[in-house]
Amino acid sequence: MLVAMPSQQMSAPIVYLERGVLDQGQALEKTSTTGGEFLAEIRFDKAHYRCPNRIRLHHQFDGQVWHCWARELSSVCVGEGQTPSLAREDWHQRFHAEFQRLYVKRTFEMTPQESDSWEAILSAVDVVDYRVSTPLRIREIGCVRYRHMPYPYQMRWIDGRRELFTLHQVPAEIAGCKPGQWVEAIVEREPLTGRLIRIVHAQKIPSPLPERPGTLRAAWEGMRKAELPETEWDWHRK
Repeated sequence: MLVAMPSQQMSAPIVYLERGVLDQGQALEKTSTTGGEFLAEIRFDKAHYRCPNRIRLHHQFDGQVWHCWARELSSVCVGEGQTPSLAREDWHQRFHAEFQRLYVKRTFEMTPQESDSWEAILSAVDVVDYRVSTPLRIREIGCVRYRHMPYPYQMRWIDGRRELFTLHQVPAEIAGCKPGQWVEAIVEREPLTGRLIRIVHAQKIPSPLPERPGTLRAAWEGMRKAELPETEWDWHRK
């Protein structure tokens, strides 16, 4: 049930939403809105979600809190807050959380409601661009090498790869490692080429050299190296 209050009482329109009866996004779309801004990209922290056709954020006061939503994504999330700016920040957080939750799911794992939300996201956001531009974070084990330098500059990974790095690409823990020190690292790589961007975190560990050759490498190769989505990107629209 929507009850409009006299507009002269406040500068912003007021609507009361009967919570739990109407979808907030649908209810708000049928009322007048205040403010609004066009977004070519949704940003939250380091995550960027490009919107090729731009989306418009709207703000509405329901007599209790402010709401923030985009018509294209109203089925995905509606932000709430005591001020328009807080509602907008809440909307960004809700969208980011919902995108990341659905991003790692396959389509057959989604409920009908999740499928509708993901369809709306695909229509508004360039998900392929996000996929190819977002660095991968992978857990790896390696041995720090000095060779002829007075500081570490090479990593010999447990699978046999040798990789050069600069001290700008690694945390202080690696810069302070002695030659031959083994570390367990969180490595950030380019999604398409696998090129090293940086080592985000490293923890010193004892030498993992096995008593029986091949045991450790076989165990490591059987471990999950990255949390990669296996989404079917070209699924059919409804």
